[in-house]
Amino acid sequence: MVMSALDLKLKRMPRTVRVGVVAGGLSEFITIQAAIDWCENQAVPAPAAATPYTVEIWPGVYDEAIVMADYVNLVGMDKEACIINQIHVTLVTMAEGCSVSNLTLIVTSDATAGGFGIEHDFTHDVAFP
Repeated sequence: MVMSALDLKLKRMPRTVRVGVVAGGLSEFITIQAAIDWCENQAVPAPAAATPYTVEIWPGVYDEAIVMADYVNLVGMDKEACIINQIHVTLVTMAEGCSVSNLTLIVTSDATAGGFGIEHDFTHDVAFP
């Protein structure tokens, strides 16, 4: 199997991936969901209780709904400047052993449609530090 330069770089990292525009250029991912998906499907070792991953989110407004993966944590670099924003949707769907911290979450809704900020079925161990 031939690995891309990005896969080789990320596999050497200490289980942290970066999202957004960082000093000196782009990070590994431009969307939060792409970083979560990489952790869930391609990271070695796979996320688990003993080997959790962190998605480090750089300042910006991220217009996306997030579906978390087991043992993947989201950490914003600046609560006021790291914003996840959507309209009429569940903004974050939680998974086992994950956490969301140092982020601003905004769900906009009107009288005709609803949305949830965070969906959690209470069968998973999650944290909001």
